[in-house]
Amino acid sequence: MIQHLEDILKNAGAPKILVVGDLMLDRYLWGDVRRISPEAPVPVLKVEKEENKLGGGGNVARNLVTLGAGVSCCGVIGDDYYGTVLLDEFDRIGVEHSGIVTIKNRPTTVKTRAIAHSQQVMRIDKEDSGAVDGETEDAILQYLTRAIPEHDLVIVSDYNKGVLSESLSAEIVNLARSAGIHVMVDSKSGDFGKFAGATTITPNRREAEAITGAALDTPEAIEQAAQQLLVDYDLDFATITLYTDGIIVYNKEISEILPTEPVAVYDTTGAGDMVISVMGLVLAAGGSPVEAAQLANVAAGIEVARVGVCPLTRKEIADRLSEMHTSPTGKIKSLPEIVGIVEEARRKRRRVVFTNGCFDVLHVGHIKYLQFSRAQGDMLIVGVNTDASVSRLKGPNRPILKELERGQILAAVELVDYIVFFDEDTPMEMLRQIRPDVLVKGAEYSKDQVVGADFIESYGGEVKLAPMVDGISTTNIVGRVLERYQNSE
Repeated sequence: MIQHLEDILKNAGAPKILVVGDLMLDRYLWGDVRRISPEAPVPVLKVEKEENKLGGGGNVARNLVTLGAGVSCCGVIGDDYYGTVLLDEFDRIGVEHSGIVTIKNRPTTVKTRAIAHSQQVMRIDKEDSGAVDGETEDAILQYLTRAIPEHDLVIVSDYNKGVLSESLSAEIVNLARSAGIHVMVDSKSGDFGKFAGATTITPNRREAEAITGAALDTPEAIEQAAQQLLVDYDLDFATITLYTDGIIVYNKEISEILPTEPVAVYDTTGAGDMVISVMGLVLAAGGSPVEAAQLANVAAGIEVARVGVCPLTRKEIADRLSEMHTSPTGKIKSLPEIVGIVEEARRKRRRVVFTNGCFDVLHVGHIKYLQFSRAQGDMLIVGVNTDASVSRLKGPNRPILKELERGQILAAVELVDYIVFFDEDTPMEMLRQIRPDVLVKGAEYSKDQVVGADFIESYGGEVKLAPMVDGISTTNIVGRVLERYQNSE
């Protein structure tokens, strides 16, 4: 099954997808709070970094571009600075935006989040969520009448900001279905009726409970709610995202709840956008609803394990599929994934520790070494030599255990957060990319013998030497086993 999904992802091509709906700009003010204002009992945020990111339908467009689709966008912005910022960002990532209408005296929707120590301390919204005027709606409809037949799929992103009136929403569905293409809807308005006849609508559990009036607390209740959505809104299939429980896709031929792989959930922001983006890509490329939901489920699992909204590449999803096949624990990562994980850890002010070794035949010395390493910070990343690397370092008879076995055994050790393999003789390249706060090596080395020590200390990191357990080593254990085997013959 996993190989099949990897093939679908690889062969999806570059379908043309039109995103219609509410566009917004997400601003992030990252900083530090050290005092309370003398003017009022509120924290003073000392801003260290500012970020502007596409939000709403813009985030869906960004996801799709990163996934390799050709993307056009239709919606409204204000005739203001932030509208210009939004269009500039579309230009930067390659989104065609001739369908975006600029409205005078209406602000571009902007959500500004103030974040201190990875905690959001305030959100400031600037928006006008009233219905757009008739002239603007006519301009949008004229564009859609021309553009929809030129695309492979339409995604509607409804954040209830005044663009998607009942009449325009119904016309979008009619235009798409008349052109023989899928139209997928993610609606926060609660008014699903205006999208009746769409291919699918993708509410989350809370939204589905609100629209059906039932608690989705059992598989039977979830299926019944999906059936209700299917019938009430005349869908090809119903989709409900269930947070950590996965996704259900349902129609007369399909009734399947796809469980998600357990992950540490850091931030659910953007997970819904990721689901509809990946499902849209797969459906536009000719995949089935179940295949689309399976791949979207994997992508959402990656998304919620990160801090903030982060687009994913097909390679990242494919790597995750391979990891699910080879590492049930999910701790074994590629180097690019580790770099991303470390970046998120830094945002949360977590202290990252790195150590490395062959870890061939895990023994008590290794466990004590890992205990020491983990005690130096908040996250322990272990670099493990590949089989080829071990053979070059230890000789042709090593390793005893293959790299995947060594990785899976290490993954079962609770002290270890992540594992990454490296094929070089030293971990220097990994150190350059990861830039850990602490590098740990065994005390059989002096600090000047530790590979990368100068580099770590050059940016303020630390090198720690772990005490060793006398008389315990893999070589020693293998020698004892051979001796006993020979004496038994």
